[in-house]
Amino acid sequence: MKKVLTLVLALCILLAAALPVLAEETLTVWYSGGVNGKALEYAAQLYTAQHPDVAINIEQVATSDRETRLTVALTSGDMTGLPDITLFQDYSAQRFLQLFPGCLADLSESIDMSCFAQDKVGYWTYEGKVYALPFDSAASADFVRLDLLAEAGYGLDDLKDITWDRYIEIGKDVQAKTGKYMLTETDYSNLMMVLVKSAATWYFNEDGSANIENNAGVRAALETIKKLHDSGIVMENEDWAAFISSMNEGKIVSTVTGNWILGSIVSAEDQSGLWGMTTIPSMSEDMGHYSSNGGSSWAVLSSSEKQELAIDFLKTFMTDEFNTYLIKDLATVPTYLPAQKLECASEPYAFTNGQKVFADIMDYTAKTPVIAYGPYNADVQNTMQLAIDQVLAGTSVDEALKTAQQTMDFLMEE
Repeated sequence: MKKVLTLVLALCILLAAALPVLAEETLTVWYSGGVNGKALEYAAQLYTAQHPDVAINIEQVATSDRETRLTVALTSGDMTGLPDITLFQDYSAQRFLQLFPGCLADLSESIDMSCFAQDKVGYWTYEGKVYALPFDSAASADFVRLDLLAEAGYGLDDLKDITWDRYIEIGKDVQAKTGKYMLTETDYSNLMMVLVKSAATWYFNEDGSANIENNAGVRAALETIKKLHDSGIVMENEDWAAFISSMNEGKIVSTVTGNWILGSIVSAEDQSGLWGMTTIPSMSEDMGHYSSNGGSSWAVLSSSEKQELAIDFLKTFMTDEFNTYLIKDLATVPTYLPAQKLECASEPYAFTNGQKVFADIMDYTAKTPVIAYGPYNADVQNTMQLAIDQVLAGTSVDEALKTAQQTMDFLMEE
């Protein structure tokens, strides 16, 4: 009998060892698919491997739905069903921070924000505190088809640190010799953001009021878009799918946007080795070659009962293993500055003809202007899209800027 009991006990121990550890705590995270989702899943794998008593419940929620559900909850005070952590588009940062103070957990004391690109930190800074962990770099660059450029007698260095006026000159020559458009665009909305920020300005004054009509950077951006449109060197696509196919199908020579576009460019595997990257053109000699467009960050909701655990999980995004995966497997550049020292960050990248493109993007990220954002970014983007459409239809830049200023003044008084 004693031997039987001993055998039963031994079997119980073996079975217990073989069974998975049941999670004692669960973190719920909202995200919006694509690279963000793959990165989140990998971070969850890394964290749960070290913390088997924690489960990461990942829920895909579209950006517009996330922000709508959060806004409704914060307005009503009913936080039922909200996650512990959510992905935010950086341009939405100040709207939530200023209109719903205290809705996000302060990460300033828990995470060393000097380790991240400061333009990204700036999005999430409010009254001296930082409320999100910066994620992907949105540093802008000019991605170029080297073979098509060479066909017209130019090299990548001919596009480095030039003005948009020079870019248009080269574009006309390239188009005449190759029959290809120099640039691809949809509605110019992304490019407008890139241009304005490259002038180290934005649409608001320090006191939060709209700064459009008399903003030299905004004016220069609108004038530049008008020049590009009139030059005929831009392939103006109807939608995002056509924009991507214009690159993948070799219809254009370059695209100027956030470096996240690299993930779409490399999907055309037959073009490996044919692409290069350089700085964006400047609008004038005294305006810059560095900017950003888009990007996202991870925030912990203050309504979460597991804030400490959530913050601990976010620190996974600061590990070498995670950032190596982000660069090598997802062709995505982190804003975590120590990642610059990773071996994969300085390796030649075959798709960009051996150029150390990830190291270059990180360098661009560090040089991107830090500007002040307000809570009305979505409104001003819509307003400026209307201004772009008006100018391209024949309205003067002066009149379009005046209308945009009046529109924002009205919206912000409500």
